[in-house]
Amino acid sequence: MEASRVVPEPVVVQFMLCAFEFLESQGSIALSDGLGPLVSMVRDVLSKAEPPSDGPSWIRARDRAELVIGLLRLCDERASAGAAFRLVNGAVEVVEDHFSRLSRDEDGRMGGPEERFRVKRDASMSSRVAMYRHRLHATLIGENGALEIRALVNGEWMTAFCKPGADWKTVDDLLGEGANR
Repeated sequence: MEASRVVPEPVVVQFMLCAFEFLESQGSIALSDGLGPLVSMVRDVLSKAEPPSDGPSWIRARDRAELVIGLLRLCDERASAGAAFRLVNGAVEVVEDHFSRLSRDEDGRMGGPEERFRVKRDASMSSRVAMYRHRLHATLIGENGALEIRALVNGEWMTAFCKPGADWKTVDDLLGEGANR
């Protein structure tokens, strides 16, 4: 397969199997669809991946985040906030279980959105969007299943990933509608 110069091939193969099972469980891929998009995404990310300077992970958190985003891109749109919440957490778990080598309770392992990280709404936020704040990123989930991941880069929020809900409205659409209410 030769997808990575950093990660041992058995780890990559095991991840591919689990990633396929995850996508299949989400109704986003079937064996009849072929594995082309998944293989291409994993090969692309891992071909550029670098080992972390320290720590027990195979690859840097930035590269693991790219794998999570790649899985989310391959998934169909969600129709509810709960479904989107479960989707993000499932994608993070699949990636971290294979590439972080940390248990779920250890520092340094990426985690998906959790209620304890939910930001309390202020007057500028729509009640139709929940924000979950992490150290260097925020996950926004719309009531319609829309997803947006924003990364903190040099003190500025940048959109790293955006996926509409099943109604094709994005988080920004929902935030704009909330401002008009």
